[in-house]
Amino acid sequence: MTRKIPIISLKDLEAKAKKPTMMKSLVINIADGIEDNLESVNIAEIKNQDIIISVPKTEWKGGLENAVNIVGVRNSKTKGRVTNAFDDCITISYKIDGEWHFHCFDCTTDPGTSWMENPWIKEKGCAILKPGQYRGSHKLRLHSGKYLALGQQRDVTVYRDNNRDLSYDLDESTCDTGLFGINIHRATAKAGGKSIRIGKYSAGCQVIADNDDWHTFLDICQTAREIHGNSFSYTLIESKDI
Repeated sequence: MTRKIPIISLKDLEAKAKKPTMMKSLVINIADGIEDNLESVNIAEIKNQDIIISVPKTEWKGGLENAVNIVGVRNSKTKGRVTNAFDDCITISYKIDGEWHFHCFDCTTDPGTSWMENPWIKEKGCAILKPGQYRGSHKLRLHSGKYLALGQQRDVTVYRDNNRDLSYDLDESTCDTGLFGINIHRATAKAGGKSIRIGKYSAGCQVIADNDDWHTFLDICQTAREIHGNSFSYTLIESKDI
């Protein structure tokens, strides 16, 4: 598959003004290069210069040298209130040729009002992911059988909140460990769109609000899968601990 590559000016290239655009192009096209066994990939064209920037296989074969680091940061300032807003963040970082790259996206790490008031598992209560590191917890697969996302494949631990008072009750006595479909996926499916309210998007899943952000995240995960295999660890922390 041939993808369009960004066209940038020489001035922007020298000033590194288009670095995020080029990095996204690099990640996406490396994924295609691995899939199609290409010897090089094009990542940008210099405007009015008849120059194409390409990266040979010898340079990107060892790219994303370590598996990607995916970290969710729960907003401690809400003090356990159900805000029904995407007021947390999820980060993804990785190395290319020894240099760290970092992205941060608005998300929710908590369930929304709808499922807090009407839990998916009524007898147990709504699931709220407990902070911690979950090694190899996710893999790329279909979310709800509809679109590619990071689906839970190993046990995680959740708190169970069943009093429906719109306050997250993080009670150790309610902890439940297992496979609950705590996936990492998108909110709105609208291209260029961004969800404001959680609604039914999360019953405990980690959900990215912005559709463009989601596709950046997914492209990186797909590239990492080709290099490291289809297993991703997820770490959840609280903002007060940073």
